[in-house]
Amino acid sequence: MIENKKLTTTELVDYLGSFQGQTLTIKEMMGDLQIKEEQQRAFRMMLSRLCADGTKGIKIKTIGSKSGLYKILTNITPINTLVIPNSKPIDITFPYGIDDVSGFGFEQILEVDEGDVLVIAGDSNSAKTAWVINMLAANMDKFPCVLMGNEYARIDNQLSPKFVRRMKRMDWVNWENEAGQLKFIILPVNEDYEDWVQPGKINFIDWIDIEENLWLIGRIIKRIKHAVGNGVAIIVLQKGRGQILGRGRDWGLQMADFYVAIDPLGQYQRRLTVQKAKATKGYLDGRMWGFDIIDFGTKFHNIREIKKCSHCYGKGYTTRGDCEECNKTGYVDV
Repeated sequence: MIENKKLTTTELVDYLGSFQGQTLTIKEMMGDLQIKEEQQRAFRMMLSRLCADGTKGIKIKTIGSKSGLYKILTNITPINTLVIPNSKPIDITFPYGIDDVSGFGFEQILEVDEGDVLVIAGDSNSAKTAWVINMLAANMDKFPCVLMGNEYARIDNQLSPKFVRRMKRMDWVNWENEAGQLKFIILPVNEDYEDWVQPGKINFIDWIDIEENLWLIGRIIKRIKHAVGNGVAIIVLQKGRGQILGRGRDWGLQMADFYVAIDPLGQYQRRLTVQKAKATKGYLDGRMWGFDIIDFGTKFHNIREIKKCSHCYGKGYTTRGDCEECNKTGYVDV
């Protein structure tokens, strides 16, 4: 503030409005507003009145037991009508068998809406990227798509040769338009995903890389969900062998609208389990599908619903030895 000029409530509200959703210390605010130490008491009283009032166009609150740290809340507009611009679910296509036309059938059961987050968790080398690439191929001619991750490009910002070979092996897909440009956007992002997702598009994030404080997964997904707006986020998470959920566990599950986990099924196949499905026309939670990945990890094949073997109860063996009923996999076709 200009020396000897009194700070008005309107000026303070205007200043705080540019920090919605953020936290500020009183020292930071005093520095920005050029408030002197001898004016601190009066300034604290102004902040206290704003905290108590909440009718001046801005809401703030103190953080913690000690005063001096404030959070400026994001303004919320009340909703008073059921009328929305687009109430129809998004016609999104899930991976399916190119050769045998087998599929999971999620399109007929699951409703995907704008702002939804879909999570795919799986062990290392469990077909997570195959899922992403096949889903990208099936949807990029219907919706604008963004592909981001840390395995598609090298440090020099050139595409990974392994990724390019995989794309070229998918010879049933036209990845480029008539001008020779990709039909989707690739962003070599491995952090700050919420700052890179694009509203109105299908955003594929393969994968969220975090090694410690795994509870932060839920917070990251929440930020992505807010940032994606009227788009959709499809997020890949790593999963430990034998774990039910991916990294972040329940924290990641809570923020997802649809959550599937991929595990080995025998030596060569995969098993997909629906851990959570919010908007469905039929029951999905807990249902399982088996499938193969063929042709250098590019094609889904022999997708079919499965269930635990009633002879070995999903273990793959009995007291008499290997279970012949399920061929030692622990699961049989429905």
